[in-house]
Amino acid sequence: MSVVAEDLRVRDGGADTGLHLGKIFFVLSRAEHARMWRRVLRLRAFFESAHVAGFERVGVPVLHKHTYECLGKFAHRKFWGRLPVMFKSARRCMKNVGTSDVCYAFSLDTLIMLYVLKRITGSTTQLVYEVADVHPKLSSYSLRGRLLRFVERNLIKRSCAVVLTSPEFKSGYFQKVQKFVDFPSVVIEHKVELAAEKREQILFERVRGDVLVLGYFGFMKSVESFELLMKIAEAGQGRVEIQFHGLFVRPLDVEECIRRISELPNAEYCGPYRSPQDLETVYRGVDVVWDAYCEGDNAQWQRTTRFSESCFFRRPVIFESETSDGKIAERFGLGLSMSFEDPEKCVQDVLSIDDSCLRRWFNNFDNLPRSLIFYEHEYEDLVELISQAANSAED
Repeated sequence: MSVVAEDLRVRDGGADTGLHLGKIFFVLSRAEHARMWRRVLRLRAFFESAHVAGFERVGVPVLHKHTYECLGKFAHRKFWGRLPVMFKSARRCMKNVGTSDVCYAFSLDTLIMLYVLKRITGSTTQLVYEVADVHPKLSSYSLRGRLLRFVERNLIKRSCAVVLTSPEFKSGYFQKVQKFVDFPSVVIEHKVELAAEKREQILFERVRGDVLVLGYFGFMKSVESFELLMKIAEAGQGRVEIQFHGLFVRPLDVEECIRRISELPNAEYCGPYRSPQDLETVYRGVDVVWDAYCEGDNAQWQRTTRFSESCFFRRPVIFESETSDGKIAERFGLGLSMSFEDPEKCVQDVLSIDDSCLRRWFNNFDNLPRSLIFYEHEYEDLVELISQAANSAED
């Protein structure tokens, strides 16, 4: 879906903060991604106007109805393949870079594009860079990896703020790999923007009685997870039901995944869903959520939307203890710890989950700090960084 772009005013959505900073220009690296739109909808309330443009992924549907300018399409996980598409779209972004007080980049490649356009136009716009995952090429010690990190470091020095969706990005990636931490940043994690009262109304209940209903949600791209879930489904017929809800993306093959799921009586592909409209139905339709993933260095640092949504809806998780999500889940006792190195044990452990386990994990969500579930002053902190940079530039 691509629609004609238009200015997004404060009156069109979100609370009026009383503080308006002029115009902000967002460039989304994935126009279909709910996380990016949550950021847009919250931040635009601090500005007099906003313009949103974004790139779409080939084969990935856009389910929302937000207004934005489509800048082009490229294949998922094809890092270098994005560059020609971005080069062609750069001219269309030039006017907004020149007339905006702030330009917000959701990825390194969009940050590069915005910085180049800033230099070409002579704009004084402030750059904001969001880090929600670290591409394998950035953590590689190859020549290309070192070059990309050099570019990233230098662009961060020319940005007024870096938004991190996990604190481990700074203590892990930036400190240990980039060896660069002296920059203004704010952590804004993935959190569900629904009323706290809705969470308080959730009571312990089993979805299918004695049958364990396990859900794998969101952008599903882990080959290891899919194969292990297939083994669990095959071994647990009559005892386990598995729901796949979301979108399969590379390196998983969509058609092949759906075909294999259809061959099992206790597995179901439920299709994509909208966030936040469908979240309650999706999460309250399962007993436990699959949050185990194995994606190299990035798995150590990132926090998934899936985990924050599980915490909100008090759904226990199956997790890898070495991941950022897993460390929290293990600390508070929020589910089952597993390892991809021992798949047979994982299958047996999942099949052994009973009512007492689920009830204990459900009750442990009461011990989670409120700050892990709900936003506090993160957006105000970000706006303060932007304001300080803008005032310094004027002086």
